[in-house]
Amino acid sequence: MHFDIALHLAALDSPKKTAQEVTAVLLLAGLDTAALSSDNKTALEMAESVKNEGFLSTYKEYHGMYSDETVMQKYEALKEDLNARYCFQVNTKTRGDVAIVT
Repeated sequence: MHFDIALHLAALDSPKKTAQEVTAVLLLAGLDTAALSSDNKTALEMAESVKNEGFLSTYKEYHGMYSDETVMQKYEALKEDLNARYCFQVNTKTRGDVAIVT
């Protein structure tokens, strides 16, 4: 099963703030932006066709972040916050190993 479909689902019409947040999380997770839907469209093409402003603005900002230190810091802070809230470590005393889920 490909999880890249999640980016396509985010590209569909949804409230702007929701689309921005979901798109940011999926891009940070490293989903393939070149993946094609069953009708051979990328998530970007789908978002453009339905004029999903939240997706489009986040997609553009994310892909330009390496040229803008402020935007890069924003996404690094978001990534750190998500890791702090949703990642865990296995107790080494009970399991004898460490697992970090990212």
